[in-house]
Amino acid sequence: MVEMVADGGLDEARGQPLGPGDRLVQHDLAATLRHVAASGAAGFYAGPVARAIAASSRAGGGILTLADLAQY
Repeated sequence: MVEMVADGGLDEARGQPLGPGDRLVQHDLAATLRHVAASGAAGFYAGPVARAIAASSRAGGGILTLADLAQY
């Protein structure tokens, strides 16, 4: 749940984009959504999810910070 990864919809086994009928399974996203559902807004705007969002933003040159998320 903590690490955010953008896979671009690639089939890792083939190294090709997913095609029609291919299944995209996102276990980390599912775990994150379960965490947010169980924790409410605080599960998104604070804690590990917020830290992962802020870290991903920073790594990509974005400006969204943990403090920004906490203000929502």
